[in-house]
Amino acid sequence: MKTVTDNQMTGERGETLIKAEFLKIGLVYHSFGRLESGTDGMVELRDPGTGATSSRFVAVQAKTRLRGRYTAETEASFQYRLDEKDLHGWAQANLPVIIVLYRIEDGSNYWKSIKDHARDDPRLLIFDKKLDVLSSAAVDTIASLMIDKATPGVWVPPLNGGEDAILNMFRVKLPQEIFVAVPTYPNGRQAAAVMVEKDDARFDWSMRGNRFISLHDPRGQSTEAIVDPETVEAIEIELIAESTDDDDYNDMAHLLRKCLERQFSEQLMFGKHKDTNLLAFRPVNICQPLDYAYRSAANATKARVVAVKMRTDEPDRVSYVRHHAFHPKFDRIGRDWYLLVEPTYFFTYDGFRWHQRPEALLTGKKRLETNAAVWGQILMWQHLLCQSTEPKVLDLFSDTARSEQGPLIFERAPVVRLPVATPEAAWKRTDPTAALFEDPDQGGMF
Repeated sequence: MKTVTDNQMTGERGETLIKAEFLKIGLVYHSFGRLESGTDGMVELRDPGTGATSSRFVAVQAKTRLRGRYTAETEASFQYRLDEKDLHGWAQANLPVIIVLYRIEDGSNYWKSIKDHARDDPRLLIFDKKLDVLSSAAVDTIASLMIDKATPGVWVPPLNGGEDAILNMFRVKLPQEIFVAVPTYPNGRQAAAVMVEKDDARFDWSMRGNRFISLHDPRGQSTEAIVDPETVEAIEIELIAESTDDDDYNDMAHLLRKCLERQFSEQLMFGKHKDTNLLAFRPVNICQPLDYAYRSAANATKARVVAVKMRTDEPDRVSYVRHHAFHPKFDRIGRDWYLLVEPTYFFTYDGFRWHQRPEALLTGKKRLETNAAVWGQILMWQHLLCQSTEPKVLDLFSDTARSEQGPLIFERAPVVRLPVATPEAAWKRTDPTAALFEDPDQGGMF
């Protein structure tokens, strides 16, 4: 006579209840039945608006108990240890794997990705009784497990309603004139070598062939040494800024970047990462942290824009210094020029000497970024760019205002309404090592 054990009954009952929980929150559960090996089924994403399924799956292992407490269970959390054989098998899986725990006695059900294990123990999962409940609030996080942002063209499930998005581009209000002259040196490199020797050296100019251009009059400035003063002429800026000639476009983009570097040289310093230019917050002194106060979307706040990190094995020794930074790129859209800001981080040994191996530090930090963090950084850079360049007079094109603030004036970044929202959890790829880069001094901003 065949028998069915109590454990089999409990397991079957639990999987049925777990399937019902997935259906309740709008996900489709496919059971493997008796042929399961390591996982009990798969969850498929479904668009709650249209009912369309996605053909994208997460593997599920369901664990059920009638009653009893979990390991180290408190009112807030408990622990669960994965089976070593299961863990070894899941390492070969081509699907993300989650574990779902159901306790029949109180109807509690929790879930967690097997990747969200304790830092030093891949078998240990620590469940939060509020955050890890299998409910509608978990749908976006489950969906995010299928998304690898490092792969071009990934599909982001439209599970949320619309949301606002801030564009990382700032329109530039250019002055009315640009200065053109004949250079006295054959190329910009030789001219720059001459400029370096001067106490009041300035590099906010561009030189190509037989043409020098700048947004300042070189006569009476250090740049007079690299041009023929008698050839200096002020012309309408549109003749170059709106030209369809490739050389004019490249010269203008280069000139705007050099003007940006000079205009914010007191706050920002020049750097590079993988041969790409960037601007980073400049510390006041060696190995000294720096906070930047600004106004976010609603409130006054501040960010630790230069953070000094000490070695864990030698607490009195600096490991590295991290600077908030951005990659600047000027581009023309229609007749207007825009500054495109790509937030990033720059690493030094002491605040000034460039770090020679920043890749691991940068990757670890960026794994922590959320939508709110990136939005916050754009608002911070907006405050620096726009507040620092707002004229003190009503006329935005006043020469007096420009001479006080610099030649470039930036408009605020536009905000657009998106028809669907990206799941917040999709901004972060699950990686236990990312916690090593957490910053307790950053507060809730970044």
